[in-house]
Amino acid sequence: MIPKHPQYLTKISDWTKYRLTFQGGRKFIDEYLYKLSSRESTTDFTYRKRVSYCPAHAKASLNNIQNAIYLRLSDVSRQNGSSSYLEASNGINGGVDNCASTMNAFMRSDVLPELLSIGKVGVYVDKEYIPSKSTKLETDKYRPYIYTYHAEDILNWVYDTQNKLIMLMLCHNEEVLDPKTQLPMGCKKTYRLFRVIDEGVSVTYYDDAGKKTGNALLDLPEIPFVIFELSDSLLVDVADYQIAHLNIASTDISYCINANFPFYTEQFDPRSANIHIIKQDSPEEGKESTDDVSVGLAKGRRYPKNMERPQFISPSTDPLEASIKKQAELKKDIQELVSLAISSLSIKSLSGETKDEDVIEGGLSYIGLELQNGENRIAAIWALYETSDVTQIVYPTTWELRTREDRLKEAKDLLTMLPEIPSKKYQRSISKEVAKLLIGAKKELKDIYSEIDDVSVLYISPDDIRKDVETGILATEDAAIARMHPEGTASRAKEERLERIKATALAQSSGNILDGARMTELAMGSEGKDEKAKSQDDLINGGKKTRGEAK
Repeated sequence: MIPKHPQYLTKISDWTKYRLTFQGGRKFIDEYLYKLSSRESTTDFTYRKRVSYCPAHAKASLNNIQNAIYLRLSDVSRQNGSSSYLEASNGINGGVDNCASTMNAFMRSDVLPELLSIGKVGVYVDKEYIPSKSTKLETDKYRPYIYTYHAEDILNWVYDTQNKLIMLMLCHNEEVLDPKTQLPMGCKKTYRLFRVIDEGVSVTYYDDAGKKTGNALLDLPEIPFVIFELSDSLLVDVADYQIAHLNIASTDISYCINANFPFYTEQFDPRSANIHIIKQDSPEEGKESTDDVSVGLAKGRRYPKNMERPQFISPSTDPLEASIKKQAELKKDIQELVSLAISSLSIKSLSGETKDEDVIEGGLSYIGLELQNGENRIAAIWALYETSDVTQIVYPTTWELRTREDRLKEAKDLLTMLPEIPSKKYQRSISKEVAKLLIGAKKELKDIYSEIDDVSVLYISPDDIRKDVETGILATEDAAIARMHPEGTASRAKEERLERIKATALAQSSGNILDGARMTELAMGSEGKDEKAKSQDDLINGGKKTRGEAK
């Protein structure tokens, strides 16, 4: 008998419900779809279950949270320490899980789904056994890697006063291979008991019956296992809502299928259908014989005078419409409950350095902090395997449940109001806010802030700059600076323009070169346009010099 932690025994049934709620699909339907009442036969219930679907709104809400957190994982800083850890975090040499996964991808696909839906997940930092008398080149091939354990497989645990694991019982699922083909043919459960002793970490192996099968010793000062844990699952209140939604939606589907056919009605005179008169040709004595009525397209039917015409009647849609409205409310409630669960997450334990109120901003910040603490523990155990320095890992301090489209929209709104702000300091502040929205907490953000502080003109539209140059209130050199062109651009452009004017003048006047003053005026950009306007003026030239409107 494998002993289990009291907390495990208390939560295992809830974990099963949360997992099925998050996974959805046919398993969720088979487990939580119930009979309407005793009046529904087993045959009808089986048919209704077959055509039912899973309203996976809880899964959609949690996926939105995962995606929002994953978008910010690109801002995680990992510096110094183990070179193999840094390479694995970038997906090099097999990645962190020997499946070419980056650390960000591992967090998104393996850690976050379990952490948000169940509230707990374990990560084991493992390393293959290095044969004796191996060369350094061969030894370098054996580096640590990580994989996860579900909450249901973490059976028992004991922490010391420093909040470190000193005993741990895990359930491990091993593949059973076919002896002939060596192909997987099943799975069996085994158990591992870890204990911290003076010589390192003792590992005791048990089979599925709880019988001891072997021992091992890890040359490590602590158990290479990290538990990520929230105060509770985000599906605590949501799971029951989805179960109720499933059963309501199932009855609607059954109603649409079974009651989607109009039925035929016809008045009759009871005097003409006396049940006491038995027809002579009745196949069974004592029973009334009824005539079949042929109905449908191109079929006629007589009916007695002064009686209503036979007709087809459709079932009322009022119950279905009421049910659809209720399902819409349930969907909205599920989304609101998930958001409420995020905001109500509480901090279990924080070090003195991380209790700053500016760092902890709501439930998403708490989740991000738990991810940071967990990865720092992984990096520390990774370094123990290699006797190297620990990699420094820093996660973003602010988290927002917004998509990139939301941030782009907010950035566009800020840029729209930027030209109308009369304060340069305010403009710089808005520009920095836009950069933070689009760039995030990356290393380049400080350099961007410095450039914003150094630039003399923050934002002027190209059309406004052109108009200012044409009216003579802005020099071309300053316009080039406002447009962030390289230094000397305006001078080089002026020289090239003068060369073009000279070439044009030579071609049009057969060698008569315009004087320097005239070319200087043309080079300024406004004189040529003014001359063209004068040449087209009716009063000056005594007649219209441009084409009329098209006819």
